[in-house]
Amino acid sequence: MINELKQPEDFSPTELHLLIQHLKLGSLHLEKQLGREQFKTFLKWGTLNKKEKDRLETNLFERISHILPVLNTIVASSFGAFIGLSILLEFDQGDLSKFCVVCGLVILTGTFIGYLSVRRVKNQAKAAMTNVKINKVQLRFLSILNGKIDDEILTTIDSLKETSRQLSTIKELQLSTCDFKKEEEFQKWAEQLKGLMDHLTDRLPNEQVYELYRIEILRHLDSIFFILLNERKDAKNLTDTSKNFKKGDMTFIQTLTDPALLPSKTASVSSSSQFENIVNIFYQLIPTMLGAFASLFVFINGLPNLAQKVGIISSEQTVAHPHLRVVKLAIMLFFTLYFGIFWLYSHRKAKHREKEMEDFNKKIVLQETEYLAKTSRLQRLNGVKEHLLGLLQVIQLLKNQVKDKE
Repeated sequence: MINELKQPEDFSPTELHLLIQHLKLGSLHLEKQLGREQFKTFLKWGTLNKKEKDRLETNLFERISHILPVLNTIVASSFGAFIGLSILLEFDQGDLSKFCVVCGLVILTGTFIGYLSVRRVKNQAKAAMTNVKINKVQLRFLSILNGKIDDEILTTIDSLKETSRQLSTIKELQLSTCDFKKEEEFQKWAEQLKGLMDHLTDRLPNEQVYELYRIEILRHLDSIFFILLNERKDAKNLTDTSKNFKKGDMTFIQTLTDPALLPSKTASVSSSSQFENIVNIFYQLIPTMLGAFASLFVFINGLPNLAQKVGIISSEQTVAHPHLRVVKLAIMLFFTLYFGIFWLYSHRKAKHREKEMEDFNKKIVLQETEYLAKTSRLQRLNGVKEHLLGLLQVIQLLKNQVKDKE
């Protein structure tokens, strides 16, 4: 269906701007505006590649890494509470009916919470994929906008070349042509134009009618050089930005609006920040592993004793073997390490999703800043174009005036 619709490359700049504003409002806004089916169709413009899907999609290993801690907590806490309550309330732990009730509650609670946990992980992955698709669509629209403004800049430069060619055909000026590719070349050409125009105006008769022509010529020349002066100031500011940024002399507005401080040009994550991230991981990992290790005592020691009292297993089956303690400890350490690996994998997947969205946000900022810089350049080129055309028109009128005098 998407192929039957108007493609983004066919949108006008105004339409692209409006679409980008809608995209910035997020998936809930878009789905409300478009409806679920059209929203899905719209997201096809931001189809993910295999690498992006691998980083964003959830898998069985991640789902298990979320379910295991939940089930471990529910089972250990339930049977631990049962044993504790039996001691506190002094009822028989060997009551099979009570034991079955606890088992039923554990199964129901574990199933329900496990389902919610898996569903939450899937929803998080789905939301991350949707957000990245929206970012890809926005990035595509911005890329098209930049392409369109590049075309406008080239068209404006061609118009400027034609104007400079027409000025060069005026014998009285003897002006060379300019291709407007480099700012330095344009600067030299503008200075040559100013010198020739000054020479031309100096030769005009000292009459009121020629004074009007002189004023108009100077007005257009001053406007052109004012635009060039701003261009040079911007270039100088970009050159000095890195020094000012290191010294901390810039305000937050200057820092956030300066193209020289785009995300790709700022410093990468420092070693101290990486160390803090590692420390934070351990802060979260150690309590998880200690909790898992402690809860395993319930499984290894508490549950066999409880099963013996209920009568599920006989006392002979729980007789301590000489090496049984070592085996129990090894099992507990193994499963504790297993829990830690699952937690680290889950944390890594979450970081991958976060990093993927962050990377696209940086690309969007780069494209937006590039678009603003190109828009500013186009406005200046159009300003030069307007005044060059005005200058050409004044000179042609002046030539006609001189011919009429003769």
